[in-house]
Amino acid sequence: MEVKKQRILVRMIAFICISSTMVYAANIKMNVTTMGVKPEVVKIASISTSYHYMSTTELEKEVERLTVIGDVPFEMGMELMKRWTKG
Repeated sequence: MEVKKQRILVRMIAFICISSTMVYAANIKMNVTTMGVKPEVVKIASISTSYHYMSTTELEKEVERLTVIGDVPFEMGMELMKRWTKG
């Protein structure tokens, strides 16, 4: 009888651990997808519309500022290189 109670207890503990891990993992995945996608789309859209109207000097300063932060959009760097090659 004692062995049966121990087996039930071990199974319940294992079930609780597995189910809590699955719930935690599902919650983390949902938070990462909602946090990562929406803000970057908005940020890229606002940056891409504003740098087309900058002068080359202003664009150079903005790219330098964003480079220090480590957040330069690819399109902004390409625009600056196009302007440099045009003269």
